[in-house]
Amino acid sequence: MRCKKPTLYHPVLCLLFLFVFLVWSITGVFYFKVALGFLFIILVVQAAPGTRVAYRVIALFLFGLGAGGLVLARAGAEQWLTSLTNNGGLVAFFISIPLFSFMLSYQDYRGAIKGFFNRYIHSGAGLNVMAIWVSFILSSIINVASIPMLYDLLGQNALNGSARDDFYRSLVWGNVAGVFWAPNYVAVATVLLYTGLEWVNIMPAGVMLALLMMLLMTARFCLAGRKTALENASGHGGVKEFSWRPLVGLLLTYLGMIGLVAVMNIFTPFPILTIISLSAVIFPFGLAAVQNKMDVCRNELKNYFLATLPGIKNEILLFAAVGFFGKALEISGAGAYISAVLQNYRLPYPGLTALVLVWLMALLALVGVHPVVSISAFAAALDPAALGFSTLGYAYLLMFGYGIAVTISPFSGLSLVMAGTTRENPLYVVPGLNWRLCLFFSFLYAFLLPFIH
Repeated sequence: MRCKKPTLYHPVLCLLFLFVFLVWSITGVFYFKVALGFLFIILVVQAAPGTRVAYRVIALFLFGLGAGGLVLARAGAEQWLTSLTNNGGLVAFFISIPLFSFMLSYQDYRGAIKGFFNRYIHSGAGLNVMAIWVSFILSSIINVASIPMLYDLLGQNALNGSARDDFYRSLVWGNVAGVFWAPNYVAVATVLLYTGLEWVNIMPAGVMLALLMMLLMTARFCLAGRKTALENASGHGGVKEFSWRPLVGLLLTYLGMIGLVAVMNIFTPFPILTIISLSAVIFPFGLAAVQNKMDVCRNELKNYFLATLPGIKNEILLFAAVGFFGKALEISGAGAYISAVLQNYRLPYPGLTALVLVWLMALLALVGVHPVVSISAFAAALDPAALGFSTLGYAYLLMFGYGIAVTISPFSGLSLVMAGTTRENPLYVVPGLNWRLCLFFSFLYAFLLPFIH
């Protein structure tokens, strides 16, 4: 029987799309926008057969609603083109963001994390506090890809019941906390796209909201795990050599990536999705050149082309449909109508509105609706002022709602990665262990977010 050869058509098309998007974003030449629209159609049609059935159903529904709205609004050719390319930046974002993971192969960061643990961590509380903070840092670079990495390094030390459950929670909440500010999170990119805010505007308070969550989770782990012994605590004393240098290098790499995004956001006129995509192209390759790791970079690039890009199909279809629907909603005037209706039936306190929106997103995620669909629809259709929020506070609300939705849904990428990594039931490992924490944080942030201006 003849083996099926892997097709290179999709990866080449992805890279071509990324290139045309960056050229159009930087130059503003209309012909590149037209080319991007045609490429988008080809990419979506080519990717669709390889996507999940649920994604195809949602995409068809959103494309149908968007097309109906544009037809009723008698939209012109340029408005159709604008709707079609509206989420081109998010597709480019998904194509480029895996490039950041190259940097974790330039030094032995995994060995350094393991060495630090073996030398300094001797309790369940210490394990989980370390895991949540390292998860927070790594997630801001490689998002959910940090979960299997940390589980592989530290998971064998949390095999008994209470230590194991809190270790799982540390991996989840270290990832969720980044949803308020990390530029490589799709929730952040989507909200910035629809609200028109700059990343440097949301970053300061976003970091504070993330740190509040991290500190509360740290306190919880310290209280719950201070008497929990580690599974192999007796083996800690055998490690004699440990160097801080790789961990300092990891921190500097992390700060360098964030710094590049901030500098470009402040000193260039480019939108944030262009900046993130450019940073993903520039920073890992520049760092490889500085650290003399181009051979490692070439190996990572080969894996990216042959393994990573062929898997980016669900995201392409989903974000193409969401972007088209969101822009059509705006052009047709349906968004303004919905916002006006809600203003007449506004809840008495914005905190109640926040709770309703967050848990509506969570309930939709429970039945399989991706939360990026929810935040795109809410961002496009609702006026923050009509709900009692500033634009900034509303942006954090949508990001937070995304974080709760992916935590409460067993179908989210976070749940599926956790289930696949830990070999646990997806209903147990994320929503089952974290629904009480989701309730707690929902009430806390629903109270806080209306005060942000």
